[in-house]
Amino acid sequence: MLEEAGLDQPRLTVLAERLGRQPDELRRLLDKVGRLGWLVRVSNSYYALPEAVAELARIADAVAREHPEGLLTVGRFRETAGIGRNLTMPLLEFFDGRGFTVRIEAGRRIRADWRVLAPIELA
Repeated sequence: MLEEAGLDQPRLTVLAERLGRQPDELRRLLDKVGRLGWLVRVSNSYYALPEAVAELARIADAVAREHPEGLLTVGRFRETAGIGRNLTMPLLEFFDGRGFTVRIEAGRRIRADWRVLAPIELA
């Protein structure tokens, strides 16, 4: 399911519903899978494939480079990545927490090469 979703990874509750599981039960399972390095917990509501997170980080870097002031803005990132707002904010907060980006008043700045996220481990 996550592979089929591409970059716009589904919310945990959607995955649980599709699999006929309770969200808490699925979260425990996905956390175990994450410890193996096969998934990344972006937030309590979102898990993503490491390749998707890496690609989204590359997109974030490219969006910031295109901005005249080097800013990563929520709207431009969401539009370029083709992901929904519900995933965009937790993902950007995940990037902040990993030191890839830093939030400032006007948006975010890239602090480190996107490879700072690799190998991505469970948050």
